[in-house]
Amino acid sequence: MNQEDLLDALASGQLHNTILDVTDPEPLPESHPLWDHPRVRITPHIASATRPETAVDVVLDNIRRYSEGLPMLGQIDRDRGY
Repeated sequence: MNQEDLLDALASGQLHNTILDVTDPEPLPESHPLWDHPRVRITPHIASATRPETAVDVVLDNIRRYSEGLPMLGQIDRDRGY
């Protein structure tokens, strides 16, 4: 992936949003503009296959937690860089 081209595509409107699981280098330097870009999400690169029969319970529980003002499960800790 050419990250400069990606940033240009976001700036021009060719792309509206992007979600990245892998970067080069990894991890990105703290000062890299992708970290703070408002239309870029970077996942913690721990992806795995989702099993719908178990994932639905977590999603429903998180909807309930959100509605009740409780912390959701699996939240990303941005203070840790993700």
